Amino acid sequence: MSERHSVHRQNARWRIVDGETVVINLTSTHYYSLNKTGTYVWNLLLEGGQSVDDLAGAVAARYGQPLDVVRGDVRALIDDLRREELIVATEADREKRTPKA
Repeated sequence: MSERHSVHRQNARWRIVDGETVVINLTSTHYYSLNKTGTYVWNLLLEGGQSVDDLAGAVAARYGQPLDVVRGDVRALIDDLRREELIVATEADREKRTPKA
């Protein structure tokens, strides 16, 4: 089963400034800065339902980088964002079984 990730909209607020994103965790009041590549990933996460492989493939294609290198970097970013409770994860097969209203 593949986890899918999306922004934890109830716990995070963000602004994009000059192509970079500043994210505030509303619970801890800590803020985080994402560079241009991190901002690209954040925008994909805003669409919801993104796996690490989905994200890595998109970043590799956009920036012309090897998928194996990008996958590790994206995994690290996703792990950081989850640890800080800025994104949430669900299992892909659960999403397929749950009818959308």
